[in-house]
Amino acid sequence: MIMGLLVFVFCASCTTDESIKEPPPNILFFLADDLTFWDIGCYGSIDARTPNINQLARDGMLFTRFYQAVPMCSPTRHNLFTGIYPLRSGAYPNQTFVYPDTKTVIDYLEPAGYRVALSGKRDIGPEKVFRFEYLGEGDNPDFSLVDLFIADAVNHYEPFLLFVCSNEPHTPWDLGQAARYDPERLILPGNWVDTPETRKAYASYLAEVEYLDGQFGEAINILKKYGIQNNTIVIFSSEHGSAFPFAKWTCYEAGLRTAFIVKYPGVVKPGTVSHALADYNDVVPTLIELAGAEIPAGLDGGSLKAVLLGETEEHKELSFGMQTSRGIVDGPEQYAIRTVTDGEYRLIVNLNHAKKFKNNITEKEQAFNYWHSWERASLRNSYAWQQINAYRYRAAIEFYDVINDPQNLVNLANDPHYAQRIIQMRKALDEWMIYCGDQGVETELKAEKRMLPK
Repeated sequence: MIMGLLVFVFCASCTTDESIKEPPPNILFFLADDLTFWDIGCYGSIDARTPNINQLARDGMLFTRFYQAVPMCSPTRHNLFTGIYPLRSGAYPNQTFVYPDTKTVIDYLEPAGYRVALSGKRDIGPEKVFRFEYLGEGDNPDFSLVDLFIADAVNHYEPFLLFVCSNEPHTPWDLGQAARYDPERLILPGNWVDTPETRKAYASYLAEVEYLDGQFGEAINILKKYGIQNNTIVIFSSEHGSAFPFAKWTCYEAGLRTAFIVKYPGVVKPGTVSHALADYNDVVPTLIELAGAEIPAGLDGGSLKAVLLGETEEHKELSFGMQTSRGIVDGPEQYAIRTVTDGEYRLIVNLNHAKKFKNNITEKEQAFNYWHSWERASLRNSYAWQQINAYRYRAAIEFYDVINDPQNLVNLANDPHYAQRIIQMRKALDEWMIYCGDQGVETELKAEKRMLPK
């Protein structure tokens, strides 16, 4: 009798311990495409209509100094899913792919019991490395399949990591309701040329940003539908900058800084802002630790969990980036750019500065033809002439105060006040290039070998 009672007490205590154990959190990572961070309401835009993203910022932590390693889609996504610098994984030019032995977030979270899925835009390869549960074939998320996936995971008590990857606001900016935006009332970035064509293009782009916000809201509503919003970490990231000049395909702030917002109910204090310096290399180790798994050696970033918990306001000292222009649409044969930021200043080294930078913005007529309106304006407007040349022809060294000059208008490279800091940052950049096996111009010329066949 006594033995039976002891067994009952022991088993009852086991059941109680198991019942109070918190289930692992689900993780929903929503990724935009070609969205400049400052074109979101919670990042300062007074023109953008992004109520769902703004609400996420009120509910979670908004990062102000979050970066990525490359300002174009394919290498960015490889970096995001691997936690490895693009040159080290082999995925550094446009339309690229990683080495076949590369590990991804799937390899780290599946052993921890997670289902890892992706719906929407991919731009990654090879598929045998990126073994996601793919939900649909299109470039935009298939929310009917997202709904079915989440329902199945909930019914089977399986935690999930789901990447919802939009194609918006990637060109051609033909979604959303552009008529809701009065071109004449919009506030343009200071490094653009103000023309009617530019304003019309910006209005259509902002309409697509609003469309994207609606997609994000749809993803959140599915979490609420199944009652799992309080046990789901939600992350939003804007990817790199838009296809307007001085953003995508460049290493300026608009090209490499990303919006990054994290909501973790009961863990991350709502309405907080973090100025910790971080980048896409930190995403994989963060997801691993939040999932309760052990972070492996060999990743190029570190977990942000302590930052999210409010235990520290610091993370890393430097964030590095690069642009390989060989292989971009209508791009130059070579235009290698390398950069480093400490969150206060940005050093940019243009290894082919004597050559002309170009892409499909400058070489082809676009739907809104705004670049050609800049060229026409330059015939009578000195600022338009200055900005066209600033985009096409770069100094060998550029150095910007990114706090006071986020649009990178004033190059401080020749200011003696910053000489020592430039030397220090250039040394760190050179060391990073050695670490990555980066040979500069030679690496640029080899880029097409790391591109998928057309």
